[in-house]
Amino acid sequence: MTICGLIAHYGDTAGDARAAEVARAQGRGVTVHDLFVGDFVETHHDAFLAEMGPWVAAGKVRYREDIREGLDAIPAAFADMLKGGNFGKTLVRIAPDPTLA
Repeated sequence: MTICGLIAHYGDTAGDARAAEVARAQGRGVTVHDLFVGDFVETHHDAFLAEMGPWVAAGKVRYREDIREGLDAIPAAFADMLKGGNFGKTLVRIAPDPTLA
């Protein structure tokens, strides 16, 4: 089981939400490990792209992006992400995407 969405609590000091979630899981006999996607890239990257690429192209899988505009938006975008004020992947566009032209 993967527990996601706790980035908003990484800076907490009082009542650390991440520690509480980990303790709750461990109390139920669950082993908790940090998840680093990079640990799986070498063994799964090519197969993932081969399968997922056509699904995204066909509209079978959709994703959400929270796109902010301009370099000046970076501090607010980062702060919003840390407090859960975003949805999906947070991106800051600093120039037009040449792949969409």
